[in-house]
Order: sequence, then structure tokens, then C-alpha cells
Amino acid sequence: MSAPRAVFLEHSGHALTNLGDVAMLQAAVTRLSSRLGGAAVSVPTSAPERLARFCPEATPLPADGLRALTGLGYFPGRHRLPRGLAARAERLEARVRGRHPEWLDALALSRARREGIGTGPAEILGALNRCVLFVAGGGGFLTDAFADKAWSSLTLLRRAQRRGIPTALVSQGIGPLEDPSLRALAARALAGANLITLREKRAGVPLLQRLGVDPSRVLVTGDDAVAAAYAARRATGGAALGVNLRSASYAGLTGAAMSSIGAVVRRLASELRAPLVPVPIALDAAGSDSAAIREAVGEAGPAEADPSDPAGAIVRAGRCRVVVTASYHAAVFALAQGIPAVGVSRTPYYADKLDGLADMFGPGAQVVRLDQPGWEGRLDAAVRELWSRAPERRAELLAAAADQIRRQDDAYARIASLAGESVPEPRRGGAAEASA
Repeated sequence: MSAPRAVFLEHSGHALTNLGDVAMLQAAVTRLSSRLGGAAVSVPTSAPERLARFCPEATPLPADGLRALTGLGYFPGRHRLPRGLAARAERLEARVRGRHPEWLDALALSRARREGIGTGPAEILGALNRCVLFVAGGGGFLTDAFADKAWSSLTLLRRAQRRGIPTALVSQGIGPLEDPSLRALAARALAGANLITLREKRAGVPLLQRLGVDPSRVLVTGDDAVAAAYAARRATGGAALGVNLRSASYAGLTGAAMSSIGAVVRRLASELRAPLVPVPIALDAAGSDSAAIREAVGEAGPAEADPSDPAGAIVRAGRCRVVVTASYHAAVFALAQGIPAVGVSRTPYYADKLDGLADMFGPGAQVVRLDQPGWEGRLDAAVRELWSRAPERRAELLAAAADQIRRQDDAYARIASLAGESVPEPRRGGAAEASA
């Protein structure tokens, strides 16, 4: 009996502590496995026990091996060189990583042995060599805000392409991307992908055009996590005011800004006679959403344990009539259930994410920029408007979610064809219309 076909699935959060990232990973694993006849799906992770819980059909790969294989600093002693020579060495390494990343494999394996990392890099390369398809799963990591992650993922993508393996990227939020070396690598790697599906069209499509990516290889499908939230929708919206805050540096929310958001949300909850429901997404100790929410809003009703999986966070969002959020996926989990959301952003990275999401869902999603004067009044007004119009917004939000799910299904059928699977006729409103 021949070995089952294998898929290498890179993804956004190897620690699996962000429930939005986990929801996208679950969707990708399930869809790839079912479309490819139960193909083995290999997933890098630093938490194999969590992967077994969230995606029992996936096979774990050691994330430390991936870091050793794709990390910076292959050239020994580079940082001891004079500044000018060190900069030239860094540029040379960047060019090699973009054009011939496989040349660095031997260096990575040697360094792993020298530093006692073990067999991780060899396991990653072995999985890559066995796979019939390479997929970069959903996330917003191809951006200057996560440069190390972007370098790693794009270099791994180039390794697959140089081996002649079909490559696809799904549920991607791309940019801002201004660093010249990273942008050059992105242009080369993304132009070589067989298919790229984007979470939004507002920022991602123009950026890919500037990078020289063939538009016929780009589809706008929405976020892969939409399907799970849509499936969990209730017959009617909830009665609570949901809240999410993000303390991580990339969110750009100062303590003063979070305190001001908390004050607006508490006042609205009191005037609207709505219970407050925290909707945490990031559960890692270093940047817990729950801790940020408690600090800004205080204890919101009876104490509840944090949701331990995406389904729990989706249920939290489903209890709300409106959600105010600094987290992208708290908004996704609400909007896909027909529940309006107000996103708050203070950085270009988050503005792209939330503005793009609002563009995908329509008037039931609004964004308030915290770097503009008078934002507290606009936040208050946005919540009040969506609160009063929540029932009439529900149908259009659910219709937008259903359309995105159709596009995703058609896109995964197209991805399956890269590995030799037959593709059914596209549904009306599906992938064929998605890039419009």
C-alpha cells in the first residue's frame, strides 16, 4: 500500500494560544484533509498537545526545527564585523534566502547539531520533501509588524517552490509591507505561489498588484474562521455588549487609550442596560486579552473562565447584541453570527485588518481610529447606532458570511486540484466572482 499523500501546512501561531489563529488552522486542516481524501496534514507547533486537541487529524512538526531552518544569522561571526561589512553580509544573506534558500539547509542542519537543537530541522526538511502540496494557513503575519515571522514563512514558501511543490496561501491578511529586503522576498515568493486567497480586498489586492502577483492567482474569500462562527449562529442576536482589548505592542493601544475605551464601554452598558461580556481571543500570558479587558473595564459580571477553544469564544460573541473590539477575530466571530461589531484601531496594521473586514461585511461593521481627535464620541455614536439597528443588520451580515464561505469552498477545491484532485464546477457567486 502506498503512503498517503502529505500536505505541509505552515500557519500563524505555533504556540496555539490565539483562538482566532486556531480557528483558521482548524478550518484549513479539515478542508485540506477532506478535499485530498484524508491526506496527512503536517503542522509545525511548539505545543503538540494543544494541536492534538484542536486538530486531532494533524501530524505535529517541531517548531524549533523550523526556527533553526529559517532563522536569521546563518553567516558565522556576522555580528562581530564592522558595521558596514555586517550590513553587507546581512543583505547578501537576504538575497540568498530569497533566491536560493536551499543553499542554507546544510548550514542550518550544521548549526542545529552544534547548538544541540536535535533533529527538528531534519524533520521539517523531510516533511517538506514528502509533501505534494504546501499551504501557508491564515494569518496577518506577512507584514513589517511581524518581520521575523514573515521572513520565516516566506523563506519556507520559497523552499517548497524551489522543490517544484505546488504552493498556496489561504485566508491571508497581507501588509503593510515597506521594509525593502522583506518586500523583495515577498514579491518573489508570492509571485511564485499557485494561489493566494485573501481575507479582504481593500489593502491586500492593491499590495499584491504592486508586488507583481498575477491577479488570476488571487481570490478574495474572507477569513477561514467565518465558517465555524456562522455554523454556531443563534436564531436571534444576544442582549449583551461584548468587549475585547489587546495589550500587545503591535496593537498600539496605550494604557490611557484602553482606560478611555473602558470608560466609554462601561457608560454605554449602563445606559443601554446591557451586561458586559468579555470576548478574549489571545490567551498567552504575555499578552492576555482577558487581563487587558479587566484592567480597562473591571470585572464584567460574574467571573467566567476564559474560553479554552474557538468554539467557546464564538459562544461568547453569540451572547452579544454588539461587540466592541481591538481584536480582529473577536469581530469575525461576531459578524459571522449576524452580530454587529465596532473595531478600534491605532496602528496602520490594525487599520488595514479592521477596515478590510468592515469592507467585507458592510454597514454592520464599523471602525473607529483612535489616532484621530474626538474618537471617544465617534465610538459612543457607532455603538449606539449599531445597537439600535442590530436586528435589521443581522440578515445582511449573515448573507455576507454565507457568500464568503461559498468562496472559500470553491477556493479549497481549486487548491485540491494543485495536488491532482478533480475540481467540481464553481458555484454561482463563488471563486469565479471572488476577485471582483
